[in-house]
Amino acid sequence: VASASDTAGNALHSASSALKSFSRNFGMDDEPEVLHPDEAFKASVVGSDGKINVRLDIVDEHYLYQNKFKFELLDGKGMSLGKASFSESEEKVDPFFGKIQVYHHSADISIPVIGKGSMVQGKIQVAYQGCSESSGICYPPQKKTFDVNLTPATEQAAMATTAATDSTSNDSVPVTEQDKIAASFS
Repeated sequence: VASASDTAGNALHSASSALKSFSRNFGMDDEPEVLHPDEAFKASVVGSDGKINVRLDIVDEHYLYQNKFKFELLDGKGMSLGKASFSESEEKVDPFFGKIQVYHHSADISIPVIGKGSMVQGKIQVAYQGCSESSGICYPPQKKTFDVNLTPATEQAAMATTAATDSTSNDSVPVTEQDKIAASFS
């Protein structure tokens, strides 16, 4: 079953292919290629040692918005996600959003798994959005679901990770007051 983001990505890629064919026929073949989102942004997820590690490899002349990342545990079997810790990002002046944090080449995110018990198989949904600098297009938001081994971090390790992220990282996604209150009940 194709998701809405897959369908939109396929439509964008098909439109790009039709435009390229038209351009070639009329000697206007210098337009940049528009990649399918799965070619532009390759996601992988691994769960181990009380956390989930998400990596997105990003092709040249493309970038991902840091604030568009969302993570949802779909089948956590009683486990939940702690606060995500992001690799270093770059500031970019975006024509639509102004100054914003983005990733070129790759993005690495580590998310603590909170819960009790031993390892279980679960599912995580990773959402993200990015753009192509060469073609000037922005892709529709993408959502990918991954099977992942969930091993809960000890409560102390999860809290230490969250505290270290809060005190040392300026690159994390802003946390709302509601998120802070909800986290205090976890």
